[in-house]
Amino acid sequence: MPNKEQADLVSIIMSVYNEEENWLEEAFYSLLNQTYKNIEIIVILDNPKNRKLNEIIKKFERKNDNIRLVINEKNLGLVKSLNKGIKIAQGEYIARMDADDVCKLDRIEQEINFLKKEHVDFVFTDVIMINEKSEIISNPLFSPSLSPTEVESKIRWNNISTHPTWLMKRQVYERLEGYREIDFCEDYDFSLRSIANGFQIAKIGNPMVYYRLRKNSISRSYALEQFLKSRYLAKKFRKKKLLIEEPHKINQKYFNLLEKDKSKFLLAWNYFIESKVDFKEKRYKQSLLKVIKSFLKSRYIILLALDSFMNTIIK
Repeated sequence: MPNKEQADLVSIIMSVYNEEENWLEEAFYSLLNQTYKNIEIIVILDNPKNRKLNEIIKKFERKNDNIRLVINEKNLGLVKSLNKGIKIAQGEYIARMDADDVCKLDRIEQEINFLKKEHVDFVFTDVIMINEKSEIISNPLFSPSLSPTEVESKIRWNNISTHPTWLMKRQVYERLEGYREIDFCEDYDFSLRSIANGFQIAKIGNPMVYYRLRKNSISRSYALEQFLKSRYLAKKFRKKKLLIEEPHKINQKYFNLLEKDKSKFLLAWNYFIESKVDFKEKRYKQSLLKVIKSFLKSRYIILLALDSFMNTIIK
């Protein structure tokens, strides 16, 4: 591993809003103990009224000269906060991290080495899912690396790229002018636009991030809108019309969904996720029953299962 003076600087962008204090501390420790040492951590506090998180970040900032805290004057949302962090970043490479997740200690080293070795612009990995108590609830049994061609074939159907695992060349963000305001799908939109602009995205086979599944996260609260909007983006990408679609037009899609459909989809989605865990643990009967429950609870889960099947069979 090159020393700090020899290695390229990697900027890690993290937006903080309402995470638990111990989650944020776990996230910081996993970054500060990386085997790749030449990093800067840019933290955007998007909830200026959250004094406890402010104090924790400042505590780490005082002890570590590679942490930079930026406090928004008001809540700007994830997209504007990340774009602000990217503009501040000094690194030749930019990585993402969520404030409630935990990195493996060799994450940055593995990702940047893979990116350079494979001559690609943008890499991501699978994740190991943990719960709010940091207990592992799902660990991929088989997580193959994917070439840019394979990534493009699969991502045209659904989002296979987990946002908190990203590391890429700075020029990708600069060419795309950061994220667009696509509600709940800014990361998928960014991935598709990257490919449409000729950038090479590859997947590393080894999961590098412990991804926290929270009961009250944004992605769970708006799971149905996120799912349907993702399918819409994928359709536009396959028809090569994504780049000409204005963000406000995309955001108008699926905003009149019934609350009962949203709640049914979330419950069905939970059954579907649990069925995968049961299957991996060889609890096949329970797995099948939960799949059936998920299908009966929400018709949209059948579409989700179809997308997952397409993702599995496409090479």
